[in-house]
Amino acid sequence: GTGSHVRVQNGGSMVDYGPVYIGGSDSETGRLNRVMVAAGAYWSNGAVYVGYQGVGNSFQVESSGQVYMTDCYVGWTPGFAGNYFEVNGGVAAASGLLEVRNGSNILSSGSLAAGSLLMTNAAGQFIFNGGALNTRSAAVNNGLPFVVGDGTRAARYDVYGTDNLFYDGLLVNAQGSLAGTGRI
Repeated sequence: GTGSHVRVQNGGSMVDYGPVYIGGSDSETGRLNRVMVAAGAYWSNGAVYVGYQGVGNSFQVESSGQVYMTDCYVGWTPGFAGNYFEVNGGVAAASGLLEVRNGSNILSSGSLAAGSLLMTNAAGQFIFNGGALNTRSAAVNNGLPFVVGDGTRAARYDVYGTDNLFYDGLLVNAQGSLAGTGRI
């Protein structure tokens, strides 16, 4: 429904083997839904769709929360804005694909790992303020350079694999670093 909130915290855990849809089946039921994993909590699940449909939906991993998923899609359906996945002091890992279609992936602190990072729509953006990002492959072609760090916080991008394509450039700001054994 609209305005639904799930918060897993204080060492709580949640295991779900199916997909998780944050945002409903249309623009009316898929608004302002929020999931937060924080304070030492753990969530393991299959694929996560942040903003399956609807606007303003979010999934936040904060304060030593941990999230493990098979795949993560941000902004599944075109035309629905304001959806985001954020890591701010926690750990998030998508063993398969992290695709930012129509919304934002925000990494401010903590760590985010993905098998593959895919961004091919102008409506999708990755805001890499700080923290650590690790990918085995990347294809970024959204009309913007991929920027590591905001210039004030430590940011590290570990690149692995041979298929790392940044069509509009890869920029590393002050306090940022690029590492790994991958080929760009």
